[in-house]
Parts: sequence; C-alpha cells; structure tokens
Amino acid sequence: MPDANMQWAFLFAQGLVKAPPALPASLEPIAKRAEVVNHIDGPLVVNLFCLDLQLSQQILGVTLISRTAERIRDLALRTAECIDDVQDPLLRINIALRLWSGCLMGAKTIADQTNDGLVTPQHRQSSVEKIIAPLSESDAVFGKGVEAAPAFKRLRNQHYFLTGVPAGSLLRNDAQIGISPLAHE
Repeated sequence: MPDANMQWAFLFAQGLVKAPPALPASLEPIAKRAEVVNHIDGPLVVNLFCLDLQLSQQILGVTLISRTAERIRDLALRTAECIDDVQDPLLRINIALRLWSGCLMGAKTIADQTNDGLVTPQHRQSSVEKIIAPLSESDAVFGKGVEAAPAFKRLRNQHYFLTGVPAGSLLRNDAQIGISPLAHE
C-alpha cells in the first residue's frame, strides 16, 4: 500500500489544478525526471506521531497546515531551478507532486522491502494492477513518474526487483534488466 504522503501529494496536486497538466519538455528524459524527484524528495505532510499529542486538536491542525504550507513553498523554490520551462509556480508544484507521487509509488513497488515489510511479487502485481496502472492511465504526469522509478532507484544506488510486475507496466520501460547490476527480474 502506498504511504500517505504519496496519496496526499497526488490529491493535493489534483486540488491545485483540476485537469492533469502535460509533461514539460524539460522533463522528457527519464533520467531528468529521476533527478528532479531526487532533488525534491521529502514528506509533504508532517507525521503527527512525531508531534506532542498533548497539544489540542486545533494546535495539531494548525501545525499540520503550517508545515505542509512550508513544504509547498519549498517545492516552489526547488522546482524553479529544475523545471525552468514552466513559469507558473502553482503549475510547477502540481507537476512536481504528480511526478513525485508516481515515482515514489513505483519505487516502493519495486523495492525488496519498505518500512511496511517485505515486498512480495504478489504485492507488486496487485499494486500495479489496482493502483499504479489506473492512476497512470488517468494522469500522464503521474505515469511519467512511475516510468522514472527504476532510474530513481539507480540514481540512489538501490537494487530493484521486477518479479510480479506485469508485462507492459510503465515500471518495465526503463528497467535495464541485464544491463544494470541493480536491476533484478
């Protein structure tokens, strides 16, 4: 199951700009998409379990909103330098959130384990078929993020595993099976 940050990021992006944007020309190369995601990677929302739960619900809510706003402001600044062909900061943030969400969902799907435990071939197949493929079909930028997941894993020097990932999945487009020592079938 994807973590809440990726889901929140995708929903937040949908709220910023209703119609999914087109991928800007600067992000056509898969390696560039992986570099952008690596550059902007970080949680969108604060983990409420890290906060003092003795605080009132109102203060917790204000803290959550404030920290999320800080992260969005940070995204506007960080994306200005790496998505320089999109001038509107809200559109850049929108693209970045959709790309990041897709890439991280894909990267967690092809990991051998996450904080939630071992990622099995059955989990990979289910995640792709039930979550990743439908979202990719309805949102091209999200799909371009998914496609960049293997490149993101290579950029971070992390092994990735495609057993269970259905043939034709965007996760296989740049997998480099037999080429990259980090890629495993």
